[in-house]
Amino acid sequence: MRRFWILIYLINCLSVAIYGQIHLSGKITDKDCTPLTHAVVVVKDKNSGIIRKNTLSLSDGTFRLSIEKEMAPKVNLHILLMGYKEQIFQITDKEEQVFTIQMEVSEVKIKEVVIKAKKMWERGDTLVYNVSSFASSNDRTIGDIIKKLPGFNVKKDGEVLYNGKPINKFYIEGKDLLEGKYGIATNGIPQTEVGRVEVLENHQPIRALDGVIFSDNAAVNLKLKDRAKAHWITTLQGGAGAIQAPWKPIWEAKATAFMFKQNFQNILKIGSNNIGENYSSDLISHYNSYITVSDNFFSPRSFFAPNLETERTLFNKSHFFSTNALWSIGKTSEIKTQLHYLNHRENWDSQLSTTYFLPTGEKVIQETEDGHTKAHLLAAAITYESNVTSAYLKNILKSDVHWAGIDVHTNGNYPNTQTAQMPKVKINNQLQWTKRLAKSTFTFNSINEFSSSPQHLTICRDDAYYKQTANRKRFHTYQEAVLGWFSQNFTINTKIGMTGQVVRLNSHLENPPSMPYSFMNEIRNSYLHLFATPELQFTHKKWRFSATLPINYYLYHFSGTEGKKHDVKLSPSFRVFWNYSGNMTYFLNYNMNFRPYNLVNHYSGLLLRNYRTFYQGSHEYATGYQNSITVGYDYKNMSSGWFSNSSLMYLKSKNPFRESMLFYDDFRIHTSIHQPVYAHSMLCNASVSKSTDLINGLISIDLSYLRAKSSLISENQPLSYRTQFLIANLTLNGDISSYFNWLYKLSYKAQTLKVGVSDSHRIDDWQQSLSLNINPTKKLRVEFSGEHYHNEIMDRKYKSFVVLNSKISYTPSKKIELSLNIHNLLNHNQYDITSHNSLSEIKQSYSIRGRELWISFLWK
Repeated sequence: MRRFWILIYLINCLSVAIYGQIHLSGKITDKDCTPLTHAVVVVKDKNSGIIRKNTLSLSDGTFRLSIEKEMAPKVNLHILLMGYKEQIFQITDKEEQVFTIQMEVSEVKIKEVVIKAKKMWERGDTLVYNVSSFASSNDRTIGDIIKKLPGFNVKKDGEVLYNGKPINKFYIEGKDLLEGKYGIATNGIPQTEVGRVEVLENHQPIRALDGVIFSDNAAVNLKLKDRAKAHWITTLQGGAGAIQAPWKPIWEAKATAFMFKQNFQNILKIGSNNIGENYSSDLISHYNSYITVSDNFFSPRSFFAPNLETERTLFNKSHFFSTNALWSIGKTSEIKTQLHYLNHRENWDSQLSTTYFLPTGEKVIQETEDGHTKAHLLAAAITYESNVTSAYLKNILKSDVHWAGIDVHTNGNYPNTQTAQMPKVKINNQLQWTKRLAKSTFTFNSINEFSSSPQHLTICRDDAYYKQTANRKRFHTYQEAVLGWFSQNFTINTKIGMTGQVVRLNSHLENPPSMPYSFMNEIRNSYLHLFATPELQFTHKKWRFSATLPINYYLYHFSGTEGKKHDVKLSPSFRVFWNYSGNMTYFLNYNMNFRPYNLVNHYSGLLLRNYRTFYQGSHEYATGYQNSITVGYDYKNMSSGWFSNSSLMYLKSKNPFRESMLFYDDFRIHTSIHQPVYAHSMLCNASVSKSTDLINGLISIDLSYLRAKSSLISENQPLSYRTQFLIANLTLNGDISSYFNWLYKLSYKAQTLKVGVSDSHRIDDWQQSLSLNINPTKKLRVEFSGEHYHNEIMDRKYKSFVVLNSKISYTPSKKIELSLNIHNLLNHNQYDITSHNSLSEIKQSYSIRGRELWISFLWK
């Protein structure tokens, strides 16, 4: 009986406690009804301001807390969020009180407080760079800042590398809007709108595979400033002027608009110019999830390998439009659309002297070339993605329509006119689905692609007329299922799947020259590749091991007399990672790769590539291999700003076909002979970068060295050759004060070619550039920049070349900047360079843009 009364007493006390409470709840949004997360909800004493209760709003903007009933008349409810005006509500004595709260945007002003943030810091696997600590007055876009961050390297095509490896994702506010075409963002988003650049190390973008499939690549995430969110931000840039030699008008016009909200993102870019800016780099996808083959048959333009900046060499008229949008569906799903259009016209003229090193001596061909091209590109894509810890689903449907026309007039040893029409159509669909269970995962990947490229080349010479038509239609499919099992230390994945391809090639040459070859192709080939790949990963403390043993079966169907061919091959690989410390990681990779037969290159008739070059594919079935071993390390130290990485790879390969080159009358014929050739090469890469307060900037050094040995057949005689390339780059940038900053680059390149037992042919090139920015006042900025080239034109004979620019900018307000630009002050109009190709040396002289003067404005 006593226990009964005690229980009654406790129930009564509990009921009194519950009855004596007031429950507060609600939803916090902005003026567009978008939920606001992490808003601070505080119950404060009216008189003393003491906080009695507090909580944070959830991802959907809701909150809930409880207070004692007797506290109600003494307190108020306060809602606070950085960038928004504080909201205050009275609390009544009702037991359930629901608030609908719409926050108003407001600037936060801090008086007499100086906050100096760190330049960079580390938070777990995330590295954070404070953008304002690296920005200078001449930096325009966030891409200008990324180039100056320690640990980063940006290639000429815009690809971003972190500590020597390509990034695997580029996020803006945690969302992958651009699907690899992140040049649109790096070249378009103003650096003043970005607060931080985050690096997510060892990033696994698929949440269902996090902790199961290890990634040694990093992702980049841009964190915008609060003022740059939830509304449209637009920048406009335009200018007009003239170029000398000959004088003609030049212009530029660009507009970028973007909005980033929690449930919606969009970037819109429009551009038009003839000042040498190439928009096509914005359309390059830098994700390596799927690589397709090139479908261009013809190359009427002669060899062109400039080491000048694009703005020096490109005579263009370009128009560009791009829109990229992302919509969030619920909390975990997204729909993304992309639409791009590029209209590009380009003119060029050059002089070439090509020396071929033949067994019987040297053969020299002189050419003077004047050409122009016009191209249209229309690309569209739609993506659906759902990414949660239990499952992942992504589907990308995209299409590319490309049309290019080229006209080239050539004088020299073989005067002629070439006209090429090169349309291409490609449709591609990629699907990936992953399901994660308690101790296992299941993944299905599917890729299907169709492409067609009906192209034409017409060549007119004094004594001949040629018309080459070629069309390749190709269907490619890839289907894969992966079953994975994981425990604390082990992960086992088993991949099974198939790859299939059907290729149809039709080509015909009218009025062919008199040669003992066929000039027609009418083939339809296909292959089926079945594979099973067991993979084992083992993790123990600081060590991680992985091994794979792919088993491959290939079945080929040829339309000719060869009929069917099949093969069974193994391609084992092994990887070791040693996380020596939180800053240093060593790795070792070994790969024994089977090289299957290239079905796309299976044709026996000659294809005319340009006015003097024929190509023939490999029309016999054969396979090869490629073995490689790589060792290296990665190092970072955020506190001191040190980043470095290095790798050394040795590669040995067997190609079943030996390249053969032969001069036949006026033509050079490239064929493949069924004869194995063994090649050895060594590649070394090293990079070091250091953020230093001494110059308030960055010091970085990059080195690349390649040595290769191989052989081919020249003029029906076997010929071995060795090549060596050394590239060294030094970059220094710094801010002496808020009134002066500078950037210096030094590049050295050495090429060596040794053919047979003859003497080595070596070429050395030096390039350096310097940019100075002076800010005498807050509204006035003066920029000087120059480039110096010291090129070896022939043995121990050099030619120096200097290009100078200047720019004066005036900023009458925060929104507007006016500039006077002068490019190529010394009015150089020709550039000379010598380089090596396969068993040849090319001396090239081509026109560059002359002196340019234009006035521009920037509205931001």
